[in-house]
This record gives sequence, structure tokens and C-alpha cells, in this order.
Amino acid sequence: MPENNQVKFTNYTQKHKVCAAAAILCSTIPEKNNLMTIHCGPNALSEFLDKLIVWEEMILKYLRANIPMKALNRNQHTEYDNATHCYLCNKRIEINDP
Repeated sequence: MPENNQVKFTNYTQKHKVCAAAAILCSTIPEKNNLMTIHCGPNALSEFLDKLIVWEEMILKYLRANIPMKALNRNQHTEYDNATHCYLCNKRIEINDP
């Protein structure tokens, strides 16, 4: 939009262009934690968004992986078998037999 141009009720007085973009990926997965991307220049925004898409694909691949649960120890089995309430929401566990 040209500077000092009015469209409807908006008065454009400046035109801003992206010159840099950066992000840090924070994660509980050690090899995926503290990844950083910095992009400067005329293509900064498109390069930054491309990197975010790469990160998204990497994260989704990890989240969709079917990793077997570690075996429960004896105490954990006992707690599981005796549980009457959800440990997260504290609601009573209802068992509906088919």
C-alpha cells in the first residue's frame, strides 16, 4: 500500500517490511531442545516460515511415533490396580463393562 494513502477508515502512514525473524524451539526432548533459527534480509519471512514447517514435520513425526511404554514396577502396578480416582483431575474412575 503506498504511504499516506487512505482506504476506507484506515489511514496508512507507513509501510513496514520484514527484515528479520528468529525463533527458539523449546522441548522436553533433549535432541530437539534449544534449536534456533535466525533469518535476515529480503526473504527473511519466507525462509523463517519454511523453517517452521520443517520443525512442524519433525515434531509431528516424533509425536506420531508409537513408542512402547516402559514396564511398570511392582509398586506402580499396585497403584494402578487400586486406583479409584484419576491422578490428574481427581474424578472417580468409572468402569463400564461391555
